[in-house]
Amino acid sequence: MRFAWLLALAACAPTPSAPPREEAPLAKLRARTNAYTSFHYKAEITDGKVTVPIELAFRAPDRGLLRYGPNFTIIVADGVAHSFERTNYSSVDYATLLEALRKTYGDLLPSPPCLAFTFGGWEMPLHGRGLLAALGYRPLGSRLGWLEEIAAYPVNEGSLYRKGAIEIELRDDGFIGRAKVASSASFALKELSIDQPVDDAVFTLPPREGITDISEGRRRLRAQELDESFHRWALEDRPTDAAMEALVKVDLARLSEPDKLVEFQRKNLEEALEAYRKQQPEGKPLVLHEKIEIARGKALGSVAIIEDDMQKEFRRRLDRYLGGKGAQAIAGRWAAAVSRQVEIQIRRPLDQVFAEKLKP
Repeated sequence: MRFAWLLALAACAPTPSAPPREEAPLAKLRARTNAYTSFHYKAEITDGKVTVPIELAFRAPDRGLLRYGPNFTIIVADGVAHSFERTNYSSVDYATLLEALRKTYGDLLPSPPCLAFTFGGWEMPLHGRGLLAALGYRPLGSRLGWLEEIAAYPVNEGSLYRKGAIEIELRDDGFIGRAKVASSASFALKELSIDQPVDDAVFTLPPREGITDISEGRRRLRAQELDESFHRWALEDRPTDAAMEALVKVDLARLSEPDKLVEFQRKNLEEALEAYRKQQPEGKPLVLHEKIEIARGKALGSVAIIEDDMQKEFRRRLDRYLGGKGAQAIAGRWAAAVSRQVEIQIRRPLDQVFAEKLKP
């Protein structure tokens, strides 16, 4: 097993497509841990041959640290995440990206995204891989993201949570005291302080000499991931018709560019009518009217093909956002929102192009 390898996401940590039902004690613990003003957590994970240190730190309102082994560090300050991965460095301004999403789609989230830690994926060591670790932004379910993961574990005996070969001991302060993954890996807490001062040095950026800045590409990637996360968060929390309409409205406009489509149709129609008038200067108005109606029927007929393509694309997106039963539960209303936006953004404006030419 190579714990030096890490699947680490600096973007907002993914949330389950259908949040698990929590027992009251775990729900209360989540609320209590979200109120922590600071913490500094150190642990180790080992496979018996290699031992890797793990460090998490938080200081309200918006300072965070995730360090996993010697080659991976994320430090967040003032909405900007600085990631150090072996010989690469990147910075992503999450505060700006999230505010842009809010302005684009509207206030659809249950709460403003806040700094949150994810540490889990405990089945991964069974496949010779490191644990999943992430530090990013999301609407605050649990700042300690592992509380959400173990809420779905089928066996709970006091402070012990079990799922298959995985056993996790959860302390009454919300932190993991120890964990065991079959005979492959073990995890143990080493140091912990809660609601105590965390020194500025903990959040000091490492030197950047000799490493490559990959921020530009990483920012594009994170922007795409955040856009998708925003959809998931909105649809998981309150999938109202209004919320779906707001999401579909923006996305359909991006995909189909209806203004360009309508302008293209208007130009083609005017060119066709001009060509007819030149060929038939004495043409009867009724014949011209019929030609416009025929062109109108063809154009509106093409909208049905466009809508079919849009429905397929948006269903794929819904499955990606929620998956399984979550997507099935709202698929009908999601499809209706797509139909309404095709009608508003494409069909009606196209029809208006021809209606203007048919006026007496």
